[in-house]
Amino acid sequence: MRNTWLAGLTVALALGTLTTPVWAQQSVHPEMSAEQRAELSPVFDTFFLRLQRGEVEQVYADWLDENPMPNLKAAIPAMVEQTQMLLSLYGGIRSWEAVDSECLVPTVCRVRYVVHTYQLPVFFSFDVYRAPSGWKMTRIGFTDQPQNIF
Repeated sequence: MRNTWLAGLTVALALGTLTTPVWAQQSVHPEMSAEQRAELSPVFDTFFLRLQRGEVEQVYADWLDENPMPNLKAAIPAMVEQTQMLLSLYGGIRSWEAVDSECLVPTVCRVRYVVHTYQLPVFFSFDVYRAPSGWKMTRIGFTDQPQNIF
């Protein structure tokens, strides 16, 4: 009986040890360069400034116009509604700041921002692509749940 308990504990500890690094693992992708951040900063500043001014529908409509992904059109109304609800519940946007970034290759990156509202922080994640005409947002996501970010 004692050996069974000890064997079970050993297996549990071994599995816990094997899975723990996955949670604590740092990104294996490099951060964006200073040049990339400088190119993209005005894009994100404009995005958040427009949200701050309440131009939610127009921000997403403009994004849709620049994005050729056909299935995105169906998601826009829900994103507009969720963003408007977020701004209403949390009292609007006070400020925003870049939190981190990573790039698969120099032209495909993910950038995360924390948006400071009057109530709680909200976390935005953007996937971007460096097209010949400039940086394009290919995906926008947001959450008020910090455990989904780090």
